[in-house]
Amino acid sequence: MNGEAASVDQSKVDKIAAAKRKLREFESRRVNGGDSSSSPVPSIHSNGGGEYVNGRHSVTSVVQPDQEYGIPPSSNNSYSAFDAKAAECEALKKQVAELHGLYSAAYSAYNELAARESGRSSAVDNGQIVQLQSALSLLVEEKTELQSRLRAESERASGMEEQLRRATEHSHAHSHSSREESRLRDQLIHSEKMVAAHLEELSNLRRENATTQSMARGLQQDKAEAQARLRGVYGDKERLEAEVGELRKEMAMREMYIRQLTAANGGGGGVNGQATVQDDSADLRSEVDSLRLQLENTRREAVDSINLYTHREKELSDRLQTAVRERDELSHDLSIARVRVAQLEDDVESARGQIAAMAGRKTGEEGEGNGGGGAGEAVGGGGLSEDEVLARVDETARRITIAFEQRLMEEGEIHQRNVDHKERELAQQRSAIDDLRLKLDLAERKMAEDDGRAGSLHEILQDLQNEKATVSRALTQNRELKEQVIALEDRLVALTDEKLKSELERQALEFELRGMKEGREEEEERDEQGEGNGRMEEEDRVSVREKQLESQLGVQERMLNEVREELRRSQNENDSMNAIMQQNGEDENQNSIVVELTQAVARVNSLTQENNELRERIGATEEMQQRAAAIETQLRFAHQDIEMMRSALAAGGVPNGGVAVTEEQRVEGHESEMIRVLQERLASAEEEAARLLREGVEKVNELNEKMVESERMRRCEEERREEIERKMAELEMVRNQPNEVPAEVNEKEGRMTQLETELEREREERKKLEHVRTALEQENETIADHVVLYQHYRKVMRERLRAKDDELREAEVERQRIAHTCSQLQRSLQALVQQPRLRCGSEGGNSSIVDEEGERRGGGGGE
Repeated sequence: MNGEAASVDQSKVDKIAAAKRKLREFESRRVNGGDSSSSPVPSIHSNGGGEYVNGRHSVTSVVQPDQEYGIPPSSNNSYSAFDAKAAECEALKKQVAELHGLYSAAYSAYNELAARESGRSSAVDNGQIVQLQSALSLLVEEKTELQSRLRAESERASGMEEQLRRATEHSHAHSHSSREESRLRDQLIHSEKMVAAHLEELSNLRRENATTQSMARGLQQDKAEAQARLRGVYGDKERLEAEVGELRKEMAMREMYIRQLTAANGGGGGVNGQATVQDDSADLRSEVDSLRLQLENTRREAVDSINLYTHREKELSDRLQTAVRERDELSHDLSIARVRVAQLEDDVESARGQIAAMAGRKTGEEGEGNGGGGAGEAVGGGGLSEDEVLARVDETARRITIAFEQRLMEEGEIHQRNVDHKERELAQQRSAIDDLRLKLDLAERKMAEDDGRAGSLHEILQDLQNEKATVSRALTQNRELKEQVIALEDRLVALTDEKLKSELERQALEFELRGMKEGREEEEERDEQGEGNGRMEEEDRVSVREKQLESQLGVQERMLNEVREELRRSQNENDSMNAIMQQNGEDENQNSIVVELTQAVARVNSLTQENNELRERIGATEEMQQRAAAIETQLRFAHQDIEMMRSALAAGGVPNGGVAVTEEQRVEGHESEMIRVLQERLASAEEEAARLLREGVEKVNELNEKMVESERMRRCEEERREEIERKMAELEMVRNQPNEVPAEVNEKEGRMTQLETELEREREERKKLEHVRTALEQENETIADHVVLYQHYRKVMRERLRAKDDELREAEVERQRIAHTCSQLQRSLQALVQQPRLRCGSEGGNSSIVDEEGERRGGGGGE
């Protein structure tokens, strides 16, 4: 379409240049004197006919390719018919341009005839004038016919446009391709713009036609004035009476223009009002610009906050993942510690079994010792005395007892010190475990709070994203609606301009009709004193002119009715477009509500899953605490068993009878080895427990540091969120409806309502500004039209005044010449009368002159 429009513009420019070239050639021939007797009318008709035929051929040769933009087959015929009508409109416009060139050529020919009017006979002038008028009437008829055809074609184009719109709606209802839909919309908008451009060109042609008609009227007036001047030459009396009538007419016209000038000057008070309106419009524009700037800043801040929230959310997720990994490592270490504790429990159980075996074995050895003592006595009775044996046994027992007691005391002191140290360490570990439990509880509580805050932050981010999507959709719809409103406003402005221009043309025609009526009345008064043939010719000319003006007035009225119908149709289309826009807005709101409800349900499910996971984690930590308490009780029981074993060993260390030295030493070495093994195992278990405690304390410290960091980040996030909430407080409307819909849906509805009110407010302000701008442009155009009319009328008046001054100067010269001739005749007559010798002859001559005058009068009376 753009290529066709460019080709049409290029052809139009070429034809205008050719017409200008022909006009310059004709003027050069007229100036040089060549072909002065020929009339340009036949060539005009021949050229017009040939170009008309060519224009029709160009219309029939326009072919649009099918399926150029992927349009469905049902709308190809409509597009081809619409393109054909558009091509016919272009051809008609070309013909109107050619008629404009014909009018210019006719005007130049008429100027040439007027210039040669003084040197040619009246019969030739009248014949050529009649020929020129017939040519002009033919051109006017042809132009009216072309205009009627152009209007019919525009109506057909509007019908085809309506059919095209219906076809596009039908194709939109049955198609699934958004690209084809957008392409059809672009093509329709381009067609509307082309039709608007065609209407604007038609208005320009009408304006040029009005200017041409005014120039033709000026030519006719100049012709009438020239005829009046020619008739005034034949008689002084008729000339003087014609001058008096012209002066009266001039005075009336001057009074009329003086009244118009005073009225125009009196309307100068509206300049201040116009300046006030311009100031108000400038203030409104500045306010609108400031509001737009604030809106852009708010949107930019919202985007920055969303980016910051996204970054912070990512950091929190990374930290949570790190904490989860560390917790997994701690649980792994704890499981390893549990395995080691289980091994220690097994070792303690084996130690208890060994201790029980040692106790049984000790009781058996005590029985055997009692039997051996009897045998010794028997032996001693054979070798040593009983006192020596007793003394030696006592000494040995005392020595063994002293050594065993010393060793036992030393071991008891060492063990007591170890026990005290272990008890202190156990108390410290218990206090550390209590602190760890408190810290773990605080950490769990803070983790729960962080999870809740992260969930709320996630919800806020989801709300912000939904709000952003809603705002983007609203902005897209607003942009589309603005484009449609601008297109409709352009069409309304074009229609109002057309209406205003037609009204101005109608007023100009009425004014000219009144002037023609006044001129007709004056000419009737003037023609009553003149010849009858001139009166009839003038009446015929005026009647023809009145018929032309009435036909033009009818055409203008029909055009005005068409403009009104177009305005009503555009208003109906605007109402239907508003209804469609409202329905689209409601559908979009319902869809957004459903999407937000679905997102809210998904968010609730995710939060429920996270809460279940947190409950499982808390249960695992409680189970770990219970297992640690069980291990502590087992260790406490192991310490009690060891104390009981030691007390039992201390109680059963001195035998009642004699014991062999080798057996006592063997038992003593075995017991010391078992005690040493148990002590080593107990020390390793205590070291493992201390190591685990240290690792737990380190992990807890790290967790505390991380919790402090997360707390600091949380406070920063809370501050930022409060700032965001303060900024978004102006954009939120919360309605509590617990029985109808959730709070989130009410919040979204409030935000959508507020956005719609803001958009409606901006739309109303834009409409007000556009109305003010349209009114100012109309006032400026009206003032410009009045200025053009005033300049044209002033130019015509100056030309008329200049012509009147020339006529007055010529009349004055003629009067002086006649007065001079009369004075000469008077002097010569007085000289003749004063001569006595010629008096008789003069009397005879006078009598003969009197007789001749009587005969001539008698003959005139007989006639």
